[in-house]
Amino acid sequence: MMVFYVNVFFDIVWVEDTTASALQKEIKKVLDLHELCIDKMRCQGYDGASNMQALVSASKEVATIWLFFSSLNSIVNVIRASPKRHTELQVAQSMNIVELLIAGERETGREANQIGTLHRPGATRWSSHYDFVCDLIEMYDALCTILENIKEDGSTGSLHGEATGGYNAIRQFEFVFILHLLKEIMGLTDILCRELQYKPQDIVNAMNLVGTTKDVLEKLRLNGWETFIGKVDLFCKKHDIDMPDMNAQYKVGTGRSCQQKDNITVDMMQ
Repeated sequence: MMVFYVNVFFDIVWVEDTTASALQKEIKKVLDLHELCIDKMRCQGYDGASNMQALVSASKEVATIWLFFSSLNSIVNVIRASPKRHTELQVAQSMNIVELLIAGERETGREANQIGTLHRPGATRWSSHYDFVCDLIEMYDALCTILENIKEDGSTGSLHGEATGGYNAIRQFEFVFILHLLKEIMGLTDILCRELQYKPQDIVNAMNLVGTTKDVLEKLRLNGWETFIGKVDLFCKKHDIDMPDMNAQYKVGTGRSCQQKDNITVDMMQ
């Protein structure tokens, strides 16, 4: 029996150089400490000092991650390219909020139902990336509506194609899963990342925050899988997204059962 270990978090490492090659070197050091071979890793790197779409080159071979960021960039381009479409997005979101309030499926109160915007995250402000991910989840229904409208009524072939690709991507389980995983991890590291952006930083306070952040990430890695996948499951059911059977046999090769020689399982968050 072959067992694949999928790890979300190993360590927090400070780096002075944020180029792809430097980050890959630091990643290799961490993996070596855990006696893991980088050549056999299927990992995704992220350079928080640059744009959210700037994946570390070592991760471009991971098709699911590459497709996620490529689709995300396309979706933002379609909406942000036209003030009219962005206004339509906000209108669609307000209508969705009203429907949820009437159905009693949304909380009321001060600042509970503000209309969001789809701004690009800032280049060096980590908090803007986290806010961006939260906005995407909050505006998911509205985004689907607008992309579907553009897909049907796009004024040009390229716009129609981009909207169709974006809509098809956003309706996939893989997209939703990665989006929620980003929110989960960035939410846990948000306070630390905000504090580290201030130059006059108290080193003792910073180290305490690093320790606390490592602890909460470790808890997520060891005990957070069931809770996390439960949230994803609820989201998929609410938005009518097909979710794979997480207990089904993982198939290699072409996915045909006749090629399956081993009973392969995936042990998540170990």
